[in-house]
Order: sequence, then C-alpha cells, then structure tokens
Amino acid sequence: MKVSFEKALQLLCDGEVVAIPTETVYGLAALYNSEKAIENLYRLKGRPDNKPLTVNLYRAQELEPFIKNRVPHLEKLLQLWPGPLTVVVEVKEEKILPSVRAGGTTCGFRVPDHEMTRCLLQKAGPLVLPSANLSGLPPAKSAEEVEQAFGDKVPILDGGTCPLGVASTVVAYDGGVWKILREGSLPREKLQSILQS
Repeated sequence: MKVSFEKALQLLCDGEVVAIPTETVYGLAALYNSEKAIENLYRLKGRPDNKPLTVNLYRAQELEPFIKNRVPHLEKLLQLWPGPLTVVVEVKEEKILPSVRAGGTTCGFRVPDHEMTRCLLQKAGPLVLPSANLSGLPPAKSAEEVEQAFGDKVPILDGGTCPLGVASTVVAYDGGVWKILREGSLPREKLQSILQS
C-alpha cells in the first residue's frame, strides 16, 4: 500500500514501520528509540534479533552524541556522507536501545543520499532502516519489489527505483584499524584513498 510523504511521516512518528527509498535499496524504517517499532520491524523481516540495526541520521553532526570514544580518521570517513557508507563505532549504551545494537557495544550509522528520505529524517529524527526484504532474500530496489515481498503488511513511500541498487559499504573500527565488514556500493579503493590521505 503506497502512502504520501505526510502519511509516512505520521506513521513513523506513531511508532509504525514504513518502507522508504534510499540511494542504495529500499529500507524498512522505524524510530530508532521505539521498542514497539523495533519489535514490529524484526517480526516483519523475520530477522534474528541478534543482528544489529543501522541508525540513519539526517546529517553527520548528529553522530557526535552517540559516540563513546573518538576514533582516528572518523572525520575523513564522514566526508563521504551523505552516501552509501555505514560506519560502525562504539556507542554510549544508554543512547541506543539494546534491541538496536543486539546487546552489543557498537552500532552502525549512515546518512543516506536521498532527498525524500533525508526530509523524513529531518522531521522524524533518527531511523533504523534495514533493507526492505524478508531475511535472507535480496533487498528491494523499487516500491513494486517491496510490495511483492510484504504485500499490504507494510506501507510504502514510493521514491521510484533506487539509483545504486546495491547495499551500503560497512566499515568498523576494530583493534586500532578500520576494517571493511561488507563491500557495497562504495568502492574499496575510494575508502582506502580517504583513509590514507
């Protein structure tokens, strides 16, 4: 079921889950600090609750209050935001629900490069946004693919086809170095050149 921007915003603020577009793939959006919404999201995806979620922000400056310790080269990586890069850092645990970080001490963050979604983030606040697919299946790249996966269970904000069509690249600071946890739409070479500059 497709909904307007205003309806999507209202549903999100009411603690509902809404499928929304990004530049990479469609995601299932929910307020990052709503236990009810997070539970609903895990149930819809059939996702194991030991898999953490990524928190999406409107802009890079919003990351600071969540970070437990400053880490080298973080500012360089944040120059790639908005964009298809998820950065995993150690967080202040009281700032992120245990269900979002799957009980761990770290959390992934991203600023998507999609105007409609950034408008939602600006108005609703941070959102968790795992890919809009049933766990283990390919992510949806269009509203039609979301509908095929979820039927009428999930309202959809239709933003057309995602331009990149590949999930974000994920990096984490671990053992004193940045490591690539998942290669995605941001090339490894670009990351390495940023970190070495």
